[in-house]
Amino acid sequence: MAPNDPIQLDHERRMARLEEARRELEDTVIVMSGLERRPSALLKEHSELIVRIEHNLANTSEKLSEMTDKLNGLIGWADSTIRREPPESPAQS
Repeated sequence: MAPNDPIQLDHERRMARLEEARRELEDTVIVMSGLERRPSALLKEHSELIVRIEHNLANTSEKLSEMTDKLNGLIGWADSTIRREPPESPAQS
């Protein structure tokens, strides 16, 4: 083929455009993977935070239940102490 063959020149231009498109696509994939990493990391962090919150909520609920039982016991004791009849005094003559 001759160096100035129009078919050859057209082929080379198309190959150059194809190579440029491939580079752009590769750059886009690299950028997209970088953009995807951040939300993935945030999602993992939020999931771990939710697990800790649920654990703390369960722990708080358990402590609240224990405190309620103790408070009810204290209220019962105070109520029975207040309502208790005073001992009868021996009759004084």
